[in-house]
Amino acid sequence: MLKFLRSKKQSKVILVLLGAVILVFVFWGMWTGGGGGAPDIVAKVDGKAIKTVDYQKAYRKQLEQYRNLLKGQMSDDVLEQLNLRERTLNSMINRALIVKEAKRKGVKLTDSDLQSTIQNIPDFQVDGSFNKERYRAVLQANRMMPNEFEEGFREDLIIQRAQEGVIKDLSVTDEEVKRLFTVENRKVNLNYLAIDAATFEKTVKVTDEEAASYLEENKAAFRVPAKLKAVYASLFFKDLVKEAKVPEADIKSYYEENIATFEIPKEVKASHILIRPSKETDDKEKGDEEARKRGEEILGQLKEGKDFVSLAKKHSEDPGSAKRGGDLGYFKRGDMVKPFEEAAFSLKTGEMSGLVKSDFGYHIIKVTDVKEARTLPIKDVKDDILEVLKLEEARELAGERMESLQTIFDEDRPLDEIKEAASKEGARFVTTGYLTENERIDDIARYDRLRQEAFSMETGEVSGILEIPHGVYIVRIIERIDSHLPAYDEVSSDVKVVVKKSKALQQTKEKAEAILKALNEGKDMKAIAGAEGLTLKESGFISKTEGSIPGIGKYIGEKEGLFTLTEESPIYPEPLQYGTTFYLFSLKGSKEADPKLFEATQDELRKRLLTKKQEETITTWITGLRNKATIEVNQEAL
Repeated sequence: MLKFLRSKKQSKVILVLLGAVILVFVFWGMWTGGGGGAPDIVAKVDGKAIKTVDYQKAYRKQLEQYRNLLKGQMSDDVLEQLNLRERTLNSMINRALIVKEAKRKGVKLTDSDLQSTIQNIPDFQVDGSFNKERYRAVLQANRMMPNEFEEGFREDLIIQRAQEGVIKDLSVTDEEVKRLFTVENRKVNLNYLAIDAATFEKTVKVTDEEAASYLEENKAAFRVPAKLKAVYASLFFKDLVKEAKVPEADIKSYYEENIATFEIPKEVKASHILIRPSKETDDKEKGDEEARKRGEEILGQLKEGKDFVSLAKKHSEDPGSAKRGGDLGYFKRGDMVKPFEEAAFSLKTGEMSGLVKSDFGYHIIKVTDVKEARTLPIKDVKDDILEVLKLEEARELAGERMESLQTIFDEDRPLDEIKEAASKEGARFVTTGYLTENERIDDIARYDRLRQEAFSMETGEVSGILEIPHGVYIVRIIERIDSHLPAYDEVSSDVKVVVKKSKALQQTKEKAEAILKALNEGKDMKAIAGAEGLTLKESGFISKTEGSIPGIGKYIGEKEGLFTLTEESPIYPEPLQYGTTFYLFSLKGSKEADPKLFEATQDELRKRLLTKKQEETITTWITGLRNKATIEVNQEAL
């Protein structure tokens, strides 16, 4: 259904449904819901089990979240890079440790606090008030029971409180902000030399003795992966949608049973003029009073009949809306800060507020339109419901047809007979070549569930009906070759290539270190380049924020030391390796940061520094908890 939602995200009904789905990712975090299922354990944290069934739920939830975020870019290669399985388990381990530590420190959450927090979640409200029917409808749309959600949400809030306790005393000094500004905005022009391993690789020799010894020490790196050949039949749901028949009565029943899903909350369209307290004074009370007086002056002009749009363009200090005459568009409860929201939702179309104070400053709000809470009529959502129900019907049709094929597969019929039976059912029938788990050249290796099932089977075995998001499959293994360690003769040429590259890279590193030593002894970089047959290159002026040298094509912004080099210490103290190339840098020139820019950016820099400190502190705290804990992981369950 999620695939369907994404493909139809512009329709009214789907926007409502998608909002309900996203709610899980916003408020539920990594929580997986209640227990149940098989007692298999994926990990133990100080003796407390993390069940495989809970881990699988968490993994699927994270997978769907990333699919929603990345849309069509969520390929198997991207999934592999995300290392989502390990990250999911680590998150669950971290949660278990934080909850245990919170309990040790006496962090608690009363039933009253939990109830109050839930009631203030906008997605559970109708016209600004908690609505029990809405609450249950949203949970039902996400296949959750209230007790399951409340148990998990309680844990989320306890974790939040525990983390807040760790970072509550953190602060950022003016000196830290100034230093970050200087480092990020100072520009340097660097001379550099590039020493590539390809130069040394031409002359490197590798003997059979060296290669054999390397293989003996690194057998696992050359292990031959398991391979298999298979046949499978598959039916895609999209191909059966056209055969699906959905009675009008079913559409009506779906609409009535999911009526809460089609509710649209009250929306207000408003414009505002924002007056912020001046940043030029350290006296916050004085700055606040000056902002209030300026707001009152503008409010007076509006009451005299001056045009709101013109005054917003002239005076509003909200850069996003000022150029549009203060227009903020439509918004619902929960989208704006509380004081602003309360004022806006108390006004009727055409009415204007007085001065409204928020953390941003003083607002003057004018409501230009109001859309009352409403339920989308069935005629507006009929086509979308029909498509949902057709997809469900197609899924059932696919299951029924595959059940008949399952019998034929299980009876070990000749492949020609299976192929003919598959054709009669409208199914694809595919015979693969040899596949490994790392090759994404066929559906079996491309999709997690098919790959895991197929590579757990032996020659001659037949799977059950395997469902993945777009269809159903049955797989029979024709031949399986188990993973094994190869003899030297099988891989000697591959081993020699690896050893050759390794030796060349080591020689390159040694050469770079020798040249760096000469530079530190005062030798001229240009003279060294000529003697070594290297080309002296120049970066041009770049800042840490820009962070990239065109000639290298790699991001170097994380190497802060490059941007703090001085005439007294112009040599970067280590060779930087990118791929098979080592780079040496020296300062040619610099342009200091413009102090005029500091005032405009210091608040953002301070927030960024504080966020970084908080993240690092929490990471260090969790690492400490992990180091003190006994953590056992069952890799086979991943």
